[in-house]
Amino acid sequence: MDALTGLVAHIVELKKKQADPVAIQDACRAGTVALLRARQEHRAAALSGEAARERAAAAKAGLDAAVLRLNSLLYEKQFYVREIAACTSYRSAYPDEEIQLPPLEAEALAGAGAVAGRAQLAPHALMLSRLTAELNARKALGDALKSARAERQREAGRAAADKARLSALKAPLRGLEQAGGPLLDVLGPRLQLRAPERAATLLPAPLWAINYQFAAARDALGLPIGVRLEGDAAEAAARLAAAGAGAPGARGGDSGSGGGEVAQGPASKRRRQEEAAGVLYEVHPLSVVVSLLSSRQPQGQQQQPLLEVRFDYYQRPGLVGACCCGGSGGGAGGGAALLSALFPGDEGDGEGYEVLAQLAGPGPYQFGSAAAPARPFRL
Repeated sequence: MDALTGLVAHIVELKKKQADPVAIQDACRAGTVALLRARQEHRAAALSGEAARERAAAAKAGLDAAVLRLNSLLYEKQFYVREIAACTSYRSAYPDEEIQLPPLEAEALAGAGAVAGRAQLAPHALMLSRLTAELNARKALGDALKSARAERQREAGRAAADKARLSALKAPLRGLEQAGGPLLDVLGPRLQLRAPERAATLLPAPLWAINYQFAAARDALGLPIGVRLEGDAAEAAARLAAAGAGAPGARGGDSGSGGGEVAQGPASKRRRQEEAAGVLYEVHPLSVVVSLLSSRQPQGQQQQPLLEVRFDYYQRPGLVGACCCGGSGGGAGGGAALLSALFPGDEGDGEGYEVLAQLAGPGPYQFGSAAAPARPFRL
């Protein structure tokens, strides 16, 4: 560009001096050549810039592909690192002795001969054989579990049917009670019940049945037994009146008081269980005491009972408990031995009762202690 500018200035100077036309033409030719050379250089520069842009675009495409691949590799690395950490930090919820295969010596699949024969197998074949045996055992346990669940459903259906029948009896019995109200008002003052008989009307249904069954057996069979009631009849009457005024049909205690509550999560359930555990061991004010007498003593003589068993009613779970409370042969050891003989295989500790698990969670419970001496044995 500087040479072209100089040539243009030289041509202008020649024109001003009225120089020879030949010199002016030579100067113009030299300028034309310089102009063409500048044009060629400009074109070459433009073409080189376009090539540079193409090379830059190709390099950018390669760089983007490399960045994308690097990001993919980083993501894969993070995934594998997480998986490795999860595998190395995994802790099973079950101990190893519960989920591992039993020792080869302890397996009993088809007899000792089969176990001895399997011991000669290759390690891989031996492991496959043991896994197959474990799978078959688990299938058998699964079938047994399905059978137990089906039996539980059938029992639940029978219990629901029994409950429906009992619920259907409530209305006729209530109608019968209302219909007999006027007759009771007329005949009531003429009935002079003794104090034990009046107190027996305040008993919950399970204790009432125990009291009258023993009394009926004594009168009908002449058995040497005695039945009496102990406790505060006034408090029992007050509770029965309060239960009748507040919730009809609650004579047997408050075992169904929580039936209308809606569960609001583990915290509320745990809170209800803690509250229920506080009154779990509360018993009815009245108890039934059954005495075993000696048949060799004269009838008119005051007889010392050989053994006395007291039946208490735990109102919250609706269970009946029994304990030895006196008698010449009813010491701690003798009473425990007798109850163990009457209820074989049952310690009376409350384990296995679903209602106790719902009210106070899993055991152990305090039945048999000073706070709750009566044990809920199963009949």
